[in-house]
Amino acid sequence: MDSLTRFQHHIWLAADQLRGTFAVGEYDRVILPFVFLRRLDSMLASTREAVHDHLRENQSVPDGFTGFDFYNTSPFDFSSLLSDPSRVRENLMHFVDGFSPNVREVIDGFGFRLIVSRLDAAGLLYGVCQSFASIDLSESAFDEFSMGYLFDDLIRRFGESGNADPTPLDIASLMAHVLVDQDSIELSDSSSIVSVMDPCCRNGQVLLKLNAHINQISPKLGVDLNGYEADGFAYALAKSSFLLQGVPFGGVKLGNVLRQEFTGSFDYLVTHIPFGASWRGIKDYVKYEPKGRFRHGLPRTTDSALLHIQDLMGHMTPATSGGGRAVALINGSPLFAGHVNSGEAQIRQWLIESDYVEAVIALPEGLLSGSAVGSYLLILTNRKESSRRGKIQMINAQEMHTPLRKRLNYKRRMLSGEDIQGILGLYRRFADEDRSQIMSNSKLGKQRIVIERPLRVRWEINNHTVELVGKTKVVGALEPGVRGRLMDRLRGLVGQTHDDDRKLRVTVAELVRELDARPSLSKAILRAFTVRALDASPRLSRSGERTPDPDLRKTVDLPLIDTKESVAARFKKALGEGAWIDWDRTVTGYTFPRQPFLVAKWEGPTRPLNEMVDQIRSRSRRYGQEQVFPLLSAQDLDSVDFAGDLDATADGQDNLALCHGGDVVGSFNRWRHLPPDFGEALTKLTVLRPRGGVHAGTLAEWLNAGQITGWSGGFSLPDSLPTPTVALRDDEIAALIASLNQGRRTIDQVTRTLLPNVFRTDVADLEALKGIAVTTASQAHLLNQVLQPLEDPFWRAEWNYPFHVAVLARQYRLAQGATARRERILRLAEGITRVLGLFALVIRVRRQGVFSNNLKKSFDRGASFNSWLTVLRNLKADGEIPELPELNRVAFDPGGLGALLESLCRARNDPAHAHGAMTDRAIEDEVVVVEQDVMTCLDLVGWFATTRWEFVEQCLYLGEGEGFRLVGYRLVASHPDWERFERDVADPLHPDRIHVWSELAPPISFKCFARVLDCDDCRRKELFLFDGVTDERVTLRSLNNCDTNIPIDLTG
Repeated sequence: MDSLTRFQHHIWLAADQLRGTFAVGEYDRVILPFVFLRRLDSMLASTREAVHDHLRENQSVPDGFTGFDFYNTSPFDFSSLLSDPSRVRENLMHFVDGFSPNVREVIDGFGFRLIVSRLDAAGLLYGVCQSFASIDLSESAFDEFSMGYLFDDLIRRFGESGNADPTPLDIASLMAHVLVDQDSIELSDSSSIVSVMDPCCRNGQVLLKLNAHINQISPKLGVDLNGYEADGFAYALAKSSFLLQGVPFGGVKLGNVLRQEFTGSFDYLVTHIPFGASWRGIKDYVKYEPKGRFRHGLPRTTDSALLHIQDLMGHMTPATSGGGRAVALINGSPLFAGHVNSGEAQIRQWLIESDYVEAVIALPEGLLSGSAVGSYLLILTNRKESSRRGKIQMINAQEMHTPLRKRLNYKRRMLSGEDIQGILGLYRRFADEDRSQIMSNSKLGKQRIVIERPLRVRWEINNHTVELVGKTKVVGALEPGVRGRLMDRLRGLVGQTHDDDRKLRVTVAELVRELDARPSLSKAILRAFTVRALDASPRLSRSGERTPDPDLRKTVDLPLIDTKESVAARFKKALGEGAWIDWDRTVTGYTFPRQPFLVAKWEGPTRPLNEMVDQIRSRSRRYGQEQVFPLLSAQDLDSVDFAGDLDATADGQDNLALCHGGDVVGSFNRWRHLPPDFGEALTKLTVLRPRGGVHAGTLAEWLNAGQITGWSGGFSLPDSLPTPTVALRDDEIAALIASLNQGRRTIDQVTRTLLPNVFRTDVADLEALKGIAVTTASQAHLLNQVLQPLEDPFWRAEWNYPFHVAVLARQYRLAQGATARRERILRLAEGITRVLGLFALVIRVRRQGVFSNNLKKSFDRGASFNSWLTVLRNLKADGEIPELPELNRVAFDPGGLGALLESLCRARNDPAHAHGAMTDRAIEDEVVVVEQDVMTCLDLVGWFATTRWEFVEQCLYLGEGEGFRLVGYRLVASHPDWERFERDVADPLHPDRIHVWSELAPPISFKCFARVLDCDDCRRKELFLFDGVTDERVTLRSLNNCDTNIPIDLTG
């Protein structure tokens, strides 16, 4: 057992001891500080006696005495502190207190003493200490680099659920490249010191990655690392990581950088700003911060990101001293949040008009384990290259990613080295091209104009308007007697119509004074008596100016560069009679455009969204609106089928859109096609009404697939959005999606039946409730065990794909060792190709009516990976494949299924993989790459799961008009036992044949190319597939490598 294997073994032994006492999310609180202490203990082992000898004559240990930046004066090490089990806690604390102050600060940051108390109280302390004492963490077992790697791996294994979301190393690597690569020539020739700062350094991995990258550019360059971290545990992780890797860490501080300013300026600043972190708790300090760090604007208190960005710029080396660069990992809020006159827009205005923003890179979704929201890199500098001045580069890298085989919380993708280089290529080229757009700073400015229309109303006093007064809150709060007198007086006014505004106001004011009521009652009465009248004269104020109608007020956002004259000319006709622009109410601000990051993932024919649907705009509430509609909210979107079942109403709410059955309603990646008989409701959600043959169910499915990258909801879809016109109008796809949705509803119903809310029962007794909770929790565990493997494409193949693929997927999943894993992953790739090729062979023979000599030549030396690809490629060259339409999706273009299989075929046949030619590490590295390609292939042949391979033993005639009954056997997924089936069909099928059924075409008979035969060696029925041809006989082979020869027989 090598050092790494032993290390992993003891770590899991220690973790197993924590079950029941610590939650899984707390394991990092135990594992990480113990590993840290054990490593330091191992590093100090050779100098322990020298330290003790020195202390016999001196009171302190000088810096560097041990050869490290730390020491320990305790008489204990991890072995000796276990000498007395009854005193292990006391000995461990003595050992910890013996460390130098810098190490004790880290240990205190871990909250280690409390952890030790919990372990001791649970009787686990001795066992855990013993597990770590058994681990060899000496420098001979793990050098500095390896230990740093191991510690980082432990942070990611155990720390995901316990700490702030750590920055993935792939993103950290991209940030390091973007930040310093353009200075690489200057840095490589320098031996001075560059200063680096991360004001939200988390576990320090971004700083360490940047430090390593700078050292790679110039090993002689000094790097002064600085950082701030508000979370004590993350701060301890950062310092421990630095210490274990031999990186100076004196510049890393504990604290909130927004509250405790970090002095100085820095050449490079890098940070992962917390997403959606509130600054409400320090609001007063931020508002009155003495040095004016946040003078450029204050964002909403629910998100501090733009405060951090102002702080970044405040700590950047001034341009007069050479300038600096910064890169921040952010969510979309700093770029897009806030209206034109908001604090966010004012901060962006300062950044953009100061020409600090160099580029924005939209990253793929699913890169972060702790958040599913989209993320961006914001690149800032006060020393732009001349070619970039006055411009901002928008890079859409949302499709540049590599899938992970196993997701980690929200993380399902990564940036490979190739992905990172592709993004850097876009950034370095600085050109308008696919995925890169160069925009002038001035085009990001916005002005919001206000269009007013005159108020045209009259006063009407009738039974309805009087009743409206009685329903107001102000009247409802009156004493019953006062309320009665008021309503009687108002009823006496019924029938009056007042065009004289002043006369009615006086009448109402006198009535309110008589009742000794508050002035707010006058407003309520007048509001209820107000009726819109388009034929009425415009109402004028006391000064004679037109009174605007707030209900008709409209705001329009326009480019800041548009002049008053050009705006007035553009809106002259649209304004209509009597409307005007109130220029005094115009506000300005800056925002980043969404359009460069808003891309529909569709390569087929597209048309603008507004040609496919009507987007129902929200409307303001109108005076006198009598009908009250139910309110459809986001929480009801998936659970309510009829508007009448909605609990809430839209009474009194504003800016709502009317939706009805057949509409597509939702936002972001959550959309629903409302049932045809849904009825009508109002909603704040986006409402799309398909037209021109567009299927609403298909549209909802496309939107739910995240096909609009860069859109985070909260605004209307752009009318110009490219939409897949052919797919949305295809009847066959619509029918399949309807079937899919029915399956989803069935699964949802089963889940709700198996896992009901434990309080929605008839029991009120606590013990009975516990019993129900236990039963439901057990069912939830079982359901989780069933569903969890479906996230893994190899599990899915094992459970659902044809037998010859399912078994090979299982064999790969269970494979141990690099060589075996490589062999089995490539066998799986060949198995996928065999099934596709077998379909292609059967179809070509069926078309020709014979097994031609030309076809036989491909298999005269047996059926190989390459021969299957050849027959598949030739079938594709013939054109459309109506016999099995799914094969039309096999593409040999770059990135297509055929091209991937060709690449895997070359890997399988590569002579460089002879015995002993590669190390296990090299083979494992290759397996990681090959595995990604095979996972993609498995996804591309997902339709395999919808096929049924059935051996028809008998086909029985049921009588005229009754059809036929099939009796036979089939294999289900990777299970080797045959299941018997009986099924009625309309048309007869040839018995003693394998027939394959698919969703899009009639069954295909495999004739002599697949048979179910009794195997003498295996003593059971086995499925044999075509494996070669000699003269007029075909060779069939099973997965157990048993073979047989049968005559060519094309009947059936």
